Amino acid sequence: MVGSVLDKFDIVIVGAGPAGTICALALRGSGLRVAMIDKGEFPRDKICGDSIPGPALKVLRKVLNGFTMEVELPDMMQRIRTSSINTTSGKAVQIIWKGIAFNCRRTIFDQFLLDLVKQHTNTHIYLGEKVDRVVFNNHVAVHLEKSDRYLKCDLVIGCDGANSVVSKNSGNPLTDLTESCIAMRAYFKGIDSPEDCNAFYLLKNVPGYFWMFPLGNGHFNVGIGFRTSNSRKKLNIKEEFKNAIEENPLIREKFRKAEKLSNSEAFSLPMGGYRGRISGEKYILAGDAARLIDPLQGHGIDKAMQSGFLAAQQAIRCFHHLDFSSKRISEYDQSIAKSIGKELRRNHRIMKLLAAQPWLINLIAVLTMNNSIKNSFLRRFYRSREFIQELPASQPVE
Repeated sequence: MVGSVLDKFDIVIVGAGPAGTICALALRGSGLRVAMIDKGEFPRDKICGDSIPGPALKVLRKVLNGFTMEVELPDMMQRIRTSSINTTSGKAVQIIWKGIAFNCRRTIFDQFLLDLVKQHTNTHIYLGEKVDRVVFNNHVAVHLEKSDRYLKCDLVIGCDGANSVVSKNSGNPLTDLTESCIAMRAYFKGIDSPEDCNAFYLLKNVPGYFWMFPLGNGHFNVGIGFRTSNSRKKLNIKEEFKNAIEENPLIREKFRKAEKLSNSEAFSLPMGGYRGRISGEKYILAGDAARLIDPLQGHGIDKAMQSGFLAAQQAIRCFHHLDFSSKRISEYDQSIAKSIGKELRRNHRIMKLLAAQPWLINLIAVLTMNNSIKNSFLRRFYRSREFIQELPASQPVE
């Protein structure tokens, strides 16, 4: 094994995004020696919609007792109180959020999470260090490419994204996904849209949606995303993004006085779930590395944070029993399947149905003009009353 050993840890977390930082926070007080590695220097960007849903903040409350979002979250976070889903027929479904939800640029939010790790834990943090291989023997050896050194550990937790090095080197990598998505994002200001509402627009002949997410001070995260696999025709993401803004009559009016603030940047999402284990002997995968992205709504930050928390709980159990076998660690797969997997599988089925029968979306929009029907539908869809503000049946929805 070329390269020198830098240090010995109990756990090495690869990736300092939301999954990795929540995992580190959830390990505080465990008495374990933890290291966390990220190839980027912070603050660094993550191309996405910049939406921080309520369940993500719920995880923060769980790992940091007494955490108060309104006091401790960055000033640059924009509170989101409603969402609107605009159909191709021009009808809109409005959702009023009872729980707290925000939008925030990932450069700010990810730095905020990393600062919490520095403040509340003794985690050894290595930034600007790319992990290019992970060697599994009696111990796990995580190689840092830049310094040509290894970190040894008993358990490695891969929070290193869809192209996870931990997964690829595990000996049992996840197989190719059956579904995938491509998206494009840019920043604008001066859009004619409410500052506390995340707006979604469904598109004709495009298996996806256009979004406008406010970030405060008149700035918006604007993007488009759609399925690329099993598509009837090959779509160009740049052309569809441009066409939505310039030609879609519902969207075009919103951009009459808008000014573009950044380049348009594309990114891909593994949205079809996974085949195979997301853990094994001496390793656990979390977040995008475990393919935990909602195939219907397209977000993964809350699932990443939830899985980071569950990975930490499993790690503590493994060290309590001094057992890092595949059988012991499979408890993590079971907890993910119970808490996250059911929702992802359900949404995957819904996504395939709506893609095959897009007229159903407009039908749902018509039915949910009745608030009692809409409230019942949303309760069933989100499986919780915690985040949904129910509307009285007599109140009209615009």
